[in-house]
Amino acid sequence: MKWGYTRQNLDADGRWRFGKPVALTLGGGWERWDRVNHREVPTTNEVFAKAALDVTPVDWLVARLTYRPSFRRIDEYNTFAHHEHQVLEEDTAASLVQGQSVLLRKFDEAERDRQAVNLTLTFTPLDTLSVSVVGEYGNDQYVRSPLGLQDATRWSLGFDGSWQPNWSWGDSYPDAWQLKAIRDGQVLIDQPVTEFKAAVTALEACAKRPA
Repeated sequence: MKWGYTRQNLDADGRWRFGKPVALTLGGGWERWDRVNHREVPTTNEVFAKAALDVTPVDWLVARLTYRPSFRRIDEYNTFAHHEHQVLEEDTAASLVQGQSVLLRKFDEAERDRQAVNLTLTFTPLDTLSVSVVGEYGNDQYVRSPLGLQDATRWSLGFDGSWQPNWSWGDSYPDAWQLKAIRDGQVLIDQPVTEFKAAVTALEACAKRPA
């Protein structure tokens, strides 16, 4: 089941270049979640900082190292928020405690201190080819959570590539549909007659050329 929420965020950063090979980016931001009153925590606020160092030792390599700490805090935690909005028989406080401990903190609503480091290496051996290697490490400490997730460590490694072919076809190498259009007598209305005749001549000469 999905619960509704409203998210607001604000961030800013600045970039400084130290010569050609090195650049530094510093920034920070804030994010707020307002959840429906069925959830245990109606509001969370998280602030974060960011520092990124870009190094370009050679033309075909760009390395970026990013560090991003963040801190999430809550205003209150109502263990019985969900039960209070169920249309069921009345439950006593004692029976509700048996269903869920008042010490439990769900990880997506608990207070959290997060540390994250990201390293991206982008290789460009050719103007049309780019390959990136991305590695990330992160650790979450769930503070003030007597019961529930206390610590989480994650890491990931990924690859990304892009290729942009730069092909150009001259008049001497027509496409199959161009030859068919000429043979079928299809002529563009707005194309000058002289240009069309020149194209026909070039296409016919190319079609007769032995493979």
